[in-house]
Amino acid sequence: HNANAIGSTTVRLLRLVRILKFEQYTHAFGYFDDVFRMNADLLAMTGFAALVVWVFFAAALYITDRSNPDPEMAGFYKTVPDSMWMTLLNLSGESPLCNYSVLGKVLTGIIGIFATALFGIPIGILGSGFEEIIDEVTEETPDEEIDEAIKSDGSAALIAEASVPEKIYNFTNGLGSTASLWFEGMVYFLICLTVFIGIIQTIEGKEDSLSQVEFLAVLMFTVEYILRFIGASADPNYADIGSPFLRRLRYVF
Repeated sequence: HNANAIGSTTVRLLRLVRILKFEQYTHAFGYFDDVFRMNADLLAMTGFAALVVWVFFAAALYITDRSNPDPEMAGFYKTVPDSMWMTLLNLSGESPLCNYSVLGKVLTGIIGIFATALFGIPIGILGSGFEEIIDEVTEETPDEEIDEAIKSDGSAALIAEASVPEKIYNFTNGLGSTASLWFEGMVYFLICLTVFIGIIQTIEGKEDSLSQVEFLAVLMFTVEYILRFIGASADPNYADIGSPFLRRLRYVF
């Protein structure tokens, strides 16, 4: 019975992974990847500096507080590995302990100063990187230019000339019509709804709550996936692949 309960809970928790479907529309993780690659050297340097500071202060606090009169405090610093965990919390801006020795208090004060610098530099690098990426994305907006051309030159004529996969691709990606925008908005809503249901179903006694709604949402996701699979042959991201079948295969994998 316990094994079944654990398995059921695990499956429900895995449903929360649906929130990653947002990446299909927002490409947020792709932007993260771009930012990290652009700033890899700077992040590596600050990461190494953070590692050195972390180990240094962990060793220093081990020396100052391993014999602390408070047995609880001494327990957190009885070895350097034990000290590293609490020091990491200190470097992240947290200070869950207070009964340090005099030298320990001096060190934790210095840690507070270093924590601001260690976390401020990577945050500044990432913020600058995201700003640069967003500027590039807003400058290179072929989809928006196509939308403007469709609106100004007559959407019906342009869409009529498109093949069935192109029409489906445009529809599933919110391009060319109000209906496509509504469809994209509905998918966003269903993702949020199913994640919310997955959260609710982890509560004891509510394991089957809104299961009918979830079933309908899964059907809608299935239809959406089939449409996206058909329209994948018109996806410009796969334009370098000659065969429509291989483009669809690339979408799947």
